Amino acid sequence: MEHDRGNMRVLEAHMAGLKRVVELRGGLDAIRASNSMVANLVFWIMMVSINEPMLLPLTYGDLDRDFGWLTNPTTATLLTHDGGEKDLREFGVDTATANVLHEVQRLSRNYSSIVNFGTPNEATKVLSGLCSVLEKLLQMSRFSSNDSPIPGLSQSCRLAGCLHVFTPLSGYFPDPTLMLHTLVRDLKSSLTHLIGAVGTKSHLLLWLLFVGGNTAHSMMPERSWFVGHLVVVVTDLRIRTWQEVRQYLVQLAFHDNFCDITFGKLWDEVKQKQDSLDVDLPPIETDVWCNQYLHPET
Repeated sequence: MEHDRGNMRVLEAHMAGLKRVVELRGGLDAIRASNSMVANLVFWIMMVSINEPMLLPLTYGDLDRDFGWLTNPTTATLLTHDGGEKDLREFGVDTATANVLHEVQRLSRNYSSIVNFGTPNEATKVLSGLCSVLEKLLQMSRFSSNDSPIPGLSQSCRLAGCLHVFTPLSGYFPDPTLMLHTLVRDLKSSLTHLIGAVGTKSHLLLWLLFVGGNTAHSMMPERSWFVGHLVVVVTDLRIRTWQEVRQYLVQLAFHDNFCDITFGKLWDEVKQKQDSLDVDLPPIETDVWCNQYLHPET
């Protein structure tokens, strides 16, 4: 309540007290072992209240823990969504980031089905996974020692992964809008480096821009930046319809049905901007995945 009221002094006092209680209980991971819902709630409140993605006041300690599916040879591939498409490493994404994004994709797919048909215990398990992967992505964003050599690529993927998880949860309390705005601006900055290094003809860039543009609502000035760059990307990739866009989003980067409406509205804005600028559309070519543009020249 104090977060939404903007009562910063009292908010800081509450956060310090809550952090102390968690420490007395043995840490957030210990609380999760006995009551995952309480741990999820505490993590969410502290993460949103701090309003700075890089300054998590409490963590589970999951950063250095591998995902369970990595030890199972039947599930350890980095293929996206339905197991029949692209390995994110082909686009120059470093392995650690690609692993976390694959987990985001897996949880996104489960989230949609469990929200509609799952039990409370299943929903709690998915929520625990989402909190854990958010912690990993936010903490990984602090470091760059093992990143891709392509400027901005790994950081853009991590920030977009955060937004993909965060945005569908934006109606929860406390209100995470300020945190989302910070992530959108960080993503815009990172994408500026990426576009400057490799250009705009990339299906991975298509997804990164769609995720950022989707979160940047119409009242944010960043929305027009994402729309403008999407006009360039879809033109360069010779994409003409929403069905084509959705096909690439699903195949490449764990886009699920939950985002169909908001992503579709963003596509309508892109088409309107394209028409208003009277952009010449190149002839349709045979479908070819563009990933060589995300590899530095040797």
